[in-house]
Amino acid sequence: MHMELKSISRRLLSVAAGMLLMSAGHQAMAASLGNANLTVTASVTSYVSIAFTGTNISSATAGNSGDSYTGTAALAFGSFNYGSSTTSTGATVTTGTSLGSCASNCMEVSQPVTLTVTAYDLNSTGYTISASLASADTTNGWAIGTTSQTLSATGTTIAGPNSGSFPYNTGEPLTVYLAVPQANGSSAPTSISNTIDMVLTAQ
Repeated sequence: MHMELKSISRRLLSVAAGMLLMSAGHQAMAASLGNANLTVTASVTSYVSIAFTGTNISSATAGNSGDSYTGTAALAFGSFNYGSSTTSTGATVTTGTSLGSCASNCMEVSQPVTLTVTAYDLNSTGYTISASLASADTTNGWAIGTTSQTLSATGTTIAGPNSGSFPYNTGEPLTVYLAVPQANGSSAPTSISNTIDMVLTAQ
């Protein structure tokens, strides 16, 4: 009986030693080999699109990740005359207006235009508009936004709804006004063409 206990004790010691060896081997495998760091960098670029919409508007939009964004559009006023109360395009016609150089005895026509500036990831809450005529016009009168915001070849600040600033991602109505003087003979107008240049500045 005593011999059997010694034999069992030896077996238990052998098993315990084997467990210690297994444990020591496992610890060696789990030891740290070192540290690894992965530094990640990224840049986010702004995107802006500029769109003109409205009756008789043919528009184009453009946007890129640089500092220059361009939107162009063409507005056709259509055909109108003093004898009508509306133009062929549905714009209102009034007389005796005062828009820039067309101070009196003028026929005024107007067309609503909607400007939408959509911005993504831009460090700005809104924008301002400065508008001017590409070609000086000493005969006809021009205005945009309201009749008091007359246009010339030099820049005119267009008042926005938020303390002068326009919000992004919102369509803003900017009615274009054109006043044509009543004239007969060789000075009578037959067609009018000009470009309104608008500079949008981020706020």
